[in-house]
Amino acid sequence: MIRALGDKVPKIAESSFISQAAYILGDVVIGERCAAYPGAVVRADFGPIRIGDDVLIEDNVVLHGDPKGLDIGNSVTLGHGAVVNSRRIGNQVLIGMNATVLHESEIGGGRGHDSARRLLRGRRTGADRGQGYPVPVVVGGS
Repeated sequence: MIRALGDKVPKIAESSFISQAAYILGDVVIGERCAAYPGAVVRADFGPIRIGDDVLIEDNVVLHGDPKGLDIGNSVTLGHGAVVNSRRIGNQVLIGMNATVLHESEIGGGRGHDSARRLLRGRRTGADRGQGYPVPVVVGGS
């Protein structure tokens, strides 16, 4: 289901696939060749959500940002059941199944972090691969 929120209407590239059982709400932009599968929720009620090209949003993923918004780069995979309520996910990142990425966190481009992990607050940059539970963070790092 694709729904406006007030005057904010989702903008979705024609080349992208959105399941009828996904829920896209508000100030959302979805780039080229993306897919959102059943149970996915992209809820831009507090701030904008910008999704790049070639992004895979698997079943039951929840994307929700803060007033600053949520930016997701290109060639990103969001694994089944992941919850992303952060500020930024860079290019070529894998967010594994059931991962939780919380408020104000940022993940730079690279290989991302393993499944069933959580990033609390802070920033991971470069081609880091976060491991452990929770994933170690660099607060205020570059």
